[in-house]
Amino acid sequence: MQKKFKTLVINLDSSTGRLEHCKQILGKQKIYFERISAVYGKSLSDEDLYRYYDKTLNIKQYHKSLNTGEIGCYLSHRKAWQKIIDDKLDFAVILEDDVVINGDFASAVQAISELTIEWDYIKLSEHKRKRNTVWQQTIGNYELTVFDKIPTLACAQVVSLRGARKLLTCSERFGRPVDVDIQYWWKKNLQVFGLNPFIFSPANELPSDIHQQKTGKGYPSRRFDKLKQQVKFKWANYRATQVLLKHLEKKS
Repeated sequence: MQKKFKTLVINLDSSTGRLEHCKQILGKQKIYFERISAVYGKSLSDEDLYRYYDKTLNIKQYHKSLNTGEIGCYLSHRKAWQKIIDDKLDFAVILEDDVVINGDFASAVQAISELTIEWDYIKLSEHKRKRNTVWQQTIGNYELTVFDKIPTLACAQVVSLRGARKLLTCSERFGRPVDVDIQYWWKKNLQVFGLNPFIFSPANELPSDIHQQKTGKGYPSRRFDKLKQQVKFKWANYRATQVLLKHLEKKS
């Protein structure tokens, strides 16, 4: 059965140049997309800014306060997840407006459509700091992979209907940036994979407007908190990954 999906591009209303960039690069492969109007964090009232962002949770979970750009970015992704639910999609390819395409979009979507394994979130791009893979399964011309640590960046990913529901429920209050929050996948009961070779990458010459809405010089890092969180994360991530690998071995 043909899967119902859409390609969604997160783009600030003021970023018309970046929208044209997306039209050009996606148009070359005849990829139709719907635009998600990104949340401009600086324009939010205090009430809207802290409706979902929780300062107390931030202190517990992260090593520095989030700036308005990071909050706006998270809220923008929440809009995309809600779109998946509202439109009753099987999944959506969610892109930020600062990506470049490196591979065959149609073949990647076809491979994802044919997956029989349960999944919630699939990374279509990788951070410049490469992460090791600890499991892989061939699907068409691609490898579905499990990372030893999920890379940051949220410029290109696929989110399933089930994943969107989980992500929205778990982000009614948040304290971390969206890409860092996804790294804590076990807390959200998410099945997160990568699709290799990655068909998107960030356009380095176009730093995303979504992430550039900082107030002043930003916020100082709480270094001791960062160290504690890194130690806790490493151990919890390792344990959760081992459980996931055993589950995948049983399914294969």
